[in-house]
Amino acid sequence: ELLDDYEEGTWTATLPVGGTISTSASYYVKVGAMVYAGAYISVSNVTNNGSLWRIGGLPYAVKTGSHYHAAGSITYSHNTNTNNWMSPTPYSGGGSELYFHRNDGTATAIVGSQAQGIDYLIFALVYITDS
Repeated sequence: ELLDDYEEGTWTATLPVGGTISTSASYYVKVGAMVYAGAYISVSNVTNNGSLWRIGGLPYAVKTGSHYHAAGSITYSHNTNTNNWMSPTPYSGGGSELYFHRNDGTATAIVGSQAQGIDYLIFALVYITDS
């Protein structure tokens, strides 16, 4: 059978809750319903509050309810210790965003006040889309 749904390109990361992001390099590949998205971003002026810290602009919307079936990794961070951060997770509400849970045995997600001082961040995510 022929592979008839393949696409690759670049995407632009955003900070939906506030801050400035400069994308140094981003890339995605879509094969059928599966999307790989990776980025090397520079972050500044992150809003220092208790709102969920999210990165938006994923190339395709996350399929609602599929966030349990994703995989990701943080491969580099500068000026922020992300040892207590779990891999990026697609935002469960559908949309085109990802977020991070804490890796400390709680169900708590990273909020703006815990994302202060990030300078550079490299991450990748594989997720499912409806598109």
